[in-house]
Amino acid sequence: MDWPTYKALCERPDVMPRAMLERTSTLLPSALANALRTARAKTPFPKPEDHKGDAATDMFALALGSADARAILTAVETAAGEGRTTRAVVAAWREVSDHIAGAP
Repeated sequence: MDWPTYKALCERPDVMPRAMLERTSTLLPSALANALRTARAKTPFPKPEDHKGDAATDMFALALGSADARAILTAVETAAGEGRTTRAVVAAWREVSDHIAGAP
């Protein structure tokens, strides 16, 4: 895959790296964590030949319903309030949730 195509895919709000999915999974009830494990089990986007990232940087498209996306956002907001994650994680999941909620 070429860099412009890869970057365009990775900038979509419904695409996340393996590391974010793994980190978020630790903050969720098992049913929601399983949804993220399912996403990680799929084949990631192919990286450009000269990509230097390891498996943590693998990128995956999410296939979540709006209720699951909202529930994940709520869980990460709670975790952030308890000091178990960062505002950046909350912002990323807010973007996912808003995107999915606005999707037809």
